Formats: sequence, structure tokens, C-alpha cells
Amino acid sequence: ETVSCDAVLVDNQKAAQSMAEHLVKQGIREFAYIGQSGKRNDKRLLGFRAGLLEHGILLKQEDIIRSDYHSVEKCRKEIMELLQRKRSGRLGIFCYHDLFATRTLNLCHELGIKVPEEVAVAGFDDLPVASEIYPSLTTVSYPVNDMARIAFETLYTRIKFHSLSSGICRYLDSELIVRKSTVIQPN
Repeated sequence: ETVSCDAVLVDNQKAAQSMAEHLVKQGIREFAYIGQSGKRNDKRLLGFRAGLLEHGILLKQEDIIRSDYHSVEKCRKEIMELLQRKRSGRLGIFCYHDLFATRTLNLCHELGIKVPEEVAVAGFDDLPVASEIYPSLTTVSYPVNDMARIAFETLYTRIKFHSLSSGICRYLDSELIVRKSTVIQPN
């Protein structure tokens, strides 16, 4: 049974497709995805795969990691194994959220892997750490203020006018924030 309620959401699938497009434009042809374990309907993965397929690139199953961020050692081990696999070219890694991306950047530093020259890393959520870590993280940002305003207006309208209609779901566009973790700087 589902409960009908109002929601203000970001179109995760569309945002992930735009991330795939950005990474392909950087000349990357090999990709991996680090996602959250237990996520059954991962719109970010679906969008990323769809964006890659538009360019004839297939994301291989062995390059999809589903990890639990809270299981620190297990998560590190899975990302480490991904980073240590031999590849023929530059690898683009899209992470379900900035926390996985931050962990990936830290492991690249530990292994001596150059970011973005050898591995490009991108995240999702634009957490404050994204602009502070080195190199700064390319990520997807939500229109948080707009989301809050629309949620408030929807709730206010329901209370003020005793609205009994079924739940309304509004999707807002996100913004791709391109930073140094995916773009090779000219010399």
C-alpha cells in the first residue's frame, strides 16, 4: 500500500544523464559507478547508464559497486579494488553521493593515482566538502532554497484552504557543478 503525499524532488535520472554527458565530453571512455547498497530503484545509476548508452558506451556490471558508506573498511576495500584494476585509458567514476566520491578521492591520493588525469571522480549532492577537498569535486547540486519554498507553499495551501486532493509530486532540475576533479587543466 502506498500513501499519497506531497513531495518536491530532484530528477535524479536526468541529473545523472547530464553527468555522463559531461564525463564523455572530457574524453573518457571507461566508467564505473559507486552506489549505495540496498538501493533497489537507483535512478542515478539508471540515468548514468542511459547517458553513457547515448554515446554507445556500456557500463559493465563488474564496474558497478554497491557499498555501504557506514561499513568503512569494506567500502574502502571495494573502491580500492576498483581503482587497482588495470585499464587501458582514463577512468570516470560517478558516485551516488559526495561521501563516496570523497572517499574515492582520498584513496586515489593514497595509491598515487592522479585526479583527474588518470581517474576523474564525480559525486552528487554538492555537500560543503565538495568545494573544499582537493581537487575540488564535480557534483550535482539541488535547488535547495526553491525546494524548501515550494514545500512550504504547498503545505501552507493545504492548511489554509483545507485541500483534500491527492499528493502532488513536483520535480525540479538540478545543476551540474563542474570542478577540478573531472577536468584536466591546460598547462
